[in-house]
Parts: sequence; structure tokens; C-alpha cells
Amino acid sequence: MIMDYEHAQTPPLVRPRWEIVPEVLFNENLHCKSKERIRTYKGIKEDVYAPEFKPDPDLRRQLQLLDSEVIVTVRPPATEAHYHNPRAKHSLCNSWLGLSTLPA
Repeated sequence: MIMDYEHAQTPPLVRPRWEIVPEVLFNENLHCKSKERIRTYKGIKEDVYAPEFKPDPDLRRQLQLLDSEVIVTVRPPATEAHYHNPRAKHSLCNSWLGLSTLPA
């Protein structure tokens, strides 16, 4: 079982025999009873899911953005995830409102 963050929950009645986690989580409360059955990897889960990702260097031109302009990338709240906090949607909306009032 690959556990990608510290609050991941194992489904009921499932006890993995092997576990793969980011090395920063090695000492967390993991599901495997034996530390010998826990494997770690460097970095974050996206390093496993998308290790070959390279941003498109032409994106600024395509979006007609100047090099001096800041690009903000926002991940929307994970509303379907078990760890979702309903307040996250309000935080996102407030962030957008705040960002939209900044001078261009």
C-alpha cells in the first residue's frame, strides 16, 4: 500500500504487509507492524506520480504574460476526499477575492 500523506486512512479490515511512504513520514504512525516492511522514497507523492513533468517554457507567451508577472497556481479543495474540510471552499473563495483586488 502506498501511503502518500500523514493523515491517510487504511480501509477497514485492510492490513498491508508492505507500505511505501515518503521518507519524511517514516516515523509516523504507519500501518505495517514491522519497520522492515516499510519502504521510503525521497520527495513528495508527485515525485512518484509525475516524475517526468516539466513545465512548458512557452506557457507565458501562450498566456500573454510578461516575465515580470507572477503566476499563481491554485489547487481547488478536495471536496470528495475523506479529509475534506468544508471551510476550505470558503478559504479558496476569500483567497480569490483578495487576489483579484491586487493591482495588475
